[in-house]
Amino acid sequence: MGVPGKGAHGHDFVNGTASHVTRAGVTEGAFQCADHEIEWFGPLGVGHVRGGSVGDLSDANDDGGAGVYGHLDSLTDSTELAEVTGSVGAMRIALGSDHAGYDLKALVATALAERGHDVVDLGPDNATTSVDYPDYGAAVGRAVTNGTAELGVAICGSGIGISIAANKIPGVRAALVHDATSGRLAREHNHANVLCLGARLLGPQVALDALDAWLGATPGDGRHIGRIEKLGQLDH
Repeated sequence: MGVPGKGAHGHDFVNGTASHVTRAGVTEGAFQCADHEIEWFGPLGVGHVRGGSVGDLSDANDDGGAGVYGHLDSLTDSTELAEVTGSVGAMRIALGSDHAGYDLKALVATALAERGHDVVDLGPDNATTSVDYPDYGAAVGRAVTNGTAELGVAICGSGIGISIAANKIPGVRAALVHDATSGRLAREHNHANVLCLGARLLGPQVALDALDAWLGATPGDGRHIGRIEKLGQLDH
């Protein structure tokens, strides 16, 4: 029997495990579907399937999109994720800046903690000692890609240098944003896993609005998936 159509599995996950994690806003974990036993799923589809027809899950374009993304698409809505995992929203987020971004980093850290997130502050610890943005951009990027954090925020004076540094780390999609709209689109269209801000260019409230828009956005599927895969190929 083939895989039911797109979105048909939203309420079929009957056995969640405690091993799920959230990476870059998309839950990964092991769940059992009523028709297929899924050992792992994540932002790029089903990692391994037992039962049913594996061939039905091997092509995301099969059955009008009912391949691997037939399961995934029904799990990208935050309401359904809440039903499966019981924990959507609170994440571990890495923060880093240079000296110019320190004050905004402190403001962001407070805002994230108030919103229930676990903050991993990678430094620096003051705004007076001059430090180099490449060190902190790379540190935030590595924290995201090695699983220390699910998302990252990197801040320097303009946001440009630290975004370049973060994007040197394979697997990082760092986006320099300027307002709530660019923050939301960075997440929805580009699946940005590191948000970069320019402390000398943004007012505090604009920066926080961009942060909230980014955190509140859902990474898009459909046409965006292929483009994100192409970005990943550029890492090699």
